[in-house]
Amino acid sequence: MDYQSHFSQVIPVNDLKHWWDDNQHKLSFLSGDSEVVENGGGLSRNFDLEETHTSVYGMATYKASDKWTVLGGLRATQTKTDVDGFVAVENDSGTSVEQEKGGKDYWSVLPSLHVTYHQSDVSNVRLALTRSFARPDFGQLSPGATYLEMENQLNSGNPNLDPTYSNNFDLMYEHYFDDLA
Repeated sequence: MDYQSHFSQVIPVNDLKHWWDDNQHKLSFLSGDSEVVENGGGLSRNFDLEETHTSVYGMATYKASDKWTVLGGLRATQTKTDVDGFVAVENDSGTSVEQEKGGKDYWSVLPSLHVTYHQSDVSNVRLALTRSFARPDFGQLSPGATYLEMENQLNSGNPNLDPTYSNNFDLMYEHYFDDLA
């Protein structure tokens, strides 16, 4: 069977290495094709990922006067990620598919402070100081890679990526209009 035939089989990620070892002698590939295993092709799409989150949070409101309100909060989130995937490894006997595992376990502490000045019954000025974060996408955590020949680009994931944090400052003016009906 060659690479160009209509070959389709769904292979669970845990069986990929076993399948490769049992079937690589049955396959022939077009040299230079960006998706052949020798170029790491397709391995970034074959991975298992498990992510769990545990969070605790609290908030308190303090009304300093009729004009001023302060709201503070704190959220702490633990993220635990385990990734199992495959990489192409080249050695003296050729290219083989090897399993690779990785993961991350981290806490994110996210404080917030909101101050509101009630200018009148229909208008407010608000100040917010917050910290937020974004976790890496699942595809970015895959240990495998795919070589895109046309773009001469290697797309590879990294199971050890850190989240991205943002410190935010927002200043808003609010005005509530009368009923328009």
